[in-house]
Amino acid sequence: MIRVAPAGEMRDVLFNIKTILGTEENLIQNPEIIAAMRKWYEAHRQHVVLPNGKMAIVTTSGNVSQADDFTYFDGVLGITFSFNPFTYPFTQMGEIVSEEPMTVATSDLRESLKTEVATYIDGSFRNGKCIFAVHQMGDDHQEIEISCHNIKLESMWAGEWQSTWTVQGGKLSGDLKVKSHYFEMGNMQFSLEKTFDSIPVKDISSAKDLVAAIKKTEDKVSKKII
Repeated sequence: MIRVAPAGEMRDVLFNIKTILGTEENLIQNPEIIAAMRKWYEAHRQHVVLPNGKMAIVTTSGNVSQADDFTYFDGVLGITFSFNPFTYPFTQMGEIVSEEPMTVATSDLRESLKTEVATYIDGSFRNGKCIFAVHQMGDDHQEIEISCHNIKLESMWAGEWQSTWTVQGGKLSGDLKVKSHYFEMGNMQFSLEKTFDSIPVKDISSAKDLVAAIKKTEDKVSKKII
C-alpha cells in the first residue's frame, strides 16, 4: 500500500494500515513500514515546509538520518531538517536541525547549475509547487533532481512531475516521471515514465546550456501530454 500510494495521499494509507494493525504503536514501531515510508518520501521527493517558511526537499542523496529518524540535508538551502513521517497532512511540516551548511562535494559547474535550475523553475512551474536539488556525485558527475507537486485533495485530484538529470562523461541523460490521480468520479490514474539516454547540449560544460537542454526536453514531453 505504501509503495503505490500517490503523492499527497499518504495520510489515508496510514489510516488504513493502522486499522489493519490494530494500534498506532504497531504502525510507528514496525521497521518494515519505516523502511517503506523512507523509500516513498525519497521517491516522491517530499516537500517539507520549515519554520522559516522555506521549502526543503527530501532526497536519497540528502539522507543523513540516524537509525529510524527522518533527517535530511537540503544542499540548495544549506539546511539540515527533520520531520515526523507519521504526521502527514498534505504539506509536511518539518523542524530545522541545523542551519550550518554541511561540507558536501561541489564544483563550479554544480554551483552554476543551482542558479540556472532555479531560474528555469521560477519561469516554468507554478510558484511554490516545485523545488530541486543538485548533487556533486563525482569529479565530473552532477545530478539534478526536480520535484513538482500539485495537489488539491478537496477537489479530488493530485499530481506530480519528477525528473532526474545526470551530467557525466561529457553526456547529459535523464528520466522523467509524471503521475496524476483523479478520483471524483471513479478512480482514474495516469502514469508516464520516459528515459533519455543522450540529450544534445550545445556546451556540456555550460550550466546555462545544460538547463536549456533540460527545459527543451521537458517542454516536449509536456506538450505531448497536453
